[in-house]
Amino acid sequence: ASDLRTAFESFGRIKDIYVPLDYYTKVSRGFGYVEYYDRADAEAAYDRRNEVMVLGRPVVVEFARGQRKTSREMRHNEIHPSQSQSQP
Repeated sequence: ASDLRTAFESFGRIKDIYVPLDYYTKVSRGFGYVEYYDRADAEAAYDRRNEVMVLGRPVVVEFARGQRKTSREMRHNEIHPSQSQSQP
């Protein structure tokens, strides 16, 4: 999380950083969330997303859709991955 803070704090005041971990291994799942107090700061980070690097690697910046899942929901998705995908 400190690497994300370093990469994104220049865009504005950060409210929360969340890095989901694999339920069983407790290793990062390879993505994270950065929440700003001010939407304009989040938009600034998005507008300059091609400049953002974490640990020397470029990152993909998107606006999150939906709400943060609970650990129980994440565990269910890992145990039953085909059931967690939305149906058309």
